[in-house]
Amino acid sequence: MIRYKKMDRKSLAVRLGPAGVEVRLPRWASSRDPRVREAVMQHLTQAAKLVPPELDPARPLTRAELQAEALAWADRLSVAPKRIQVRTMASRWGSCTSLGNVTFSDRILHMPKLLREYLICHELLHLRVLNHGPQFRRLLEDCLSDWKLREEWLVGWVARREIESLRARR
Repeated sequence: MIRYKKMDRKSLAVRLGPAGVEVRLPRWASSRDPRVREAVMQHLTQAAKLVPPELDPARPLTRAELQAEALAWADRLSVAPKRIQVRTMASRWGSCTSLGNVTFSDRILHMPKLLREYLICHELLHLRVLNHGPQFRRLLEDCLSDWKLREEWLVGWVARREIESLRARR
């Protein structure tokens, strides 16, 4: 889903996330302008090239399977989440509280394993470090040496799904 948001800014910006695409427009621009739509499509097409085609998942996971996968990662990372849950989240892939509760977006049930592993590892590492500072990034690097690449693939995967959705609506 593409959401357009008018803001005090000079140029168009496109953000890809779990809820789809957010296009931030300058107040003077119109979401109906063909040039804006073309710029958004170019951005999505460029981002979609980041992900290799072989990352498509075989089938969606159940919530129980995702929880089991997360628990296996928790053992591997030597962390002990109090609770792991899966629910609909509008703007995040997951969250972790200081109390040890880890929540994943139900959107990752449909995601390729390499991307899912990155998100699971990312959230579980917040049980050690609650921010995204240098210490957190070092832990992520120790865990998944290719985490930056997986993060890029995640953006591309979202873009590819959005393009498919737009084509299906035509």
